[in-house]
Amino acid sequence: MHLQFTTLFVKSSSLPHTDPVKNFVLYCFAAFFIAALPSHAQETQGDARSRDDENAVKVLIEDEEYKNAIARVEAALKKDKKNSVLLLQRGLVLVKLDRLDDAKAHYKKLKRRIKNNPEPWNNLAMVYRLEGNYEQAVTEFKKTIKRFPDYVTALENLGDTYIEMAQRAYAAGAEIDPKQELLVSKSELGLEFSTLAVSNTPSAKRRALAKQKRSNKEITKKTAVSLLVEQQVFDLLNSWITSWSERNIEKFLSHYSNQYIPQNNISLEEWLAGKSKAISQAKYIRIKLDDIKIEQFDQSNLTATFKQYYESDSSKNRSIKTLGLRVYNGQWFIVRESSRTTS
Repeated sequence: MHLQFTTLFVKSSSLPHTDPVKNFVLYCFAAFFIAALPSHAQETQGDARSRDDENAVKVLIEDEEYKNAIARVEAALKKDKKNSVLLLQRGLVLVKLDRLDDAKAHYKKLKRRIKNNPEPWNNLAMVYRLEGNYEQAVTEFKKTIKRFPDYVTALENLGDTYIEMAQRAYAAGAEIDPKQELLVSKSELGLEFSTLAVSNTPSAKRRALAKQKRSNKEITKKTAVSLLVEQQVFDLLNSWITSWSERNIEKFLSHYSNQYIPQNNISLEEWLAGKSKAISQAKYIRIKLDDIKIEQFDQSNLTATFKQYYESDSSKNRSIKTLGLRVYNGQWFIVRESSRTTS
């Protein structure tokens, strides 16, 4: 049994330029951070109540109700402390909640408790990879492979981590000197390998992306928009509206570049103060995006246009919004936005 990851959120300070290729890592987490849960016949002797808890947690994860999921799984573990299914589910939910330090501690304990299962070993390495700590991730993958030499997932993950590291270095060099054609070509080749890894992933995230693409009438392209870039944009938009609706000001602002240009001729400082105040004062915020269209102009710049439905305790509106996005060291940030109200 394999749990498929959807969206993960990473802590960051206000307006950073975060680690390169992070969105790709977040997407590939669905494929490579494998929490393969053992069958009841093989691993557990749980009664019907334990199975109900496992299924309930699984549904909560699929519905992205992570706070309810962690409450349910921890309550269930108090009754069944050795249930390996629940233990692995707990690790997955901790990652979903961005409690990465807790997730690392949890998987370190699981390595000792579930000694003959490679998943805690592999998953610990993937948490380091998600953090951008590639050196430690490689070390943990090698430990996994040494202990479980036939565990193909860890071998694949190690290879993909090396690809990410190479692509990161190539992209940084190409950004410094775009005239270095060989360096640019290597960077593009790294992205092609990354896209290939994503395209071969039977993840829930890819299915969600395919559904979103079918629901749109078209995705406008001035240059070919790769599957990887499309997914990066969808990840960004999803994280952006989620942090907005959760009134998580720090996370919301982390989607904006420090070169963001506000509308109405106000300074960035004034915009930050005004946006923070509006979000903090709202009792609730609900946002929905529809009919997303992506238009890419070059490797570093694109726009995402969509219908936005906004509701709070003090206002309600519909608008057509366009976000200007620019890539910095492999990750997209909002550099401008415009909108017009619709009926």
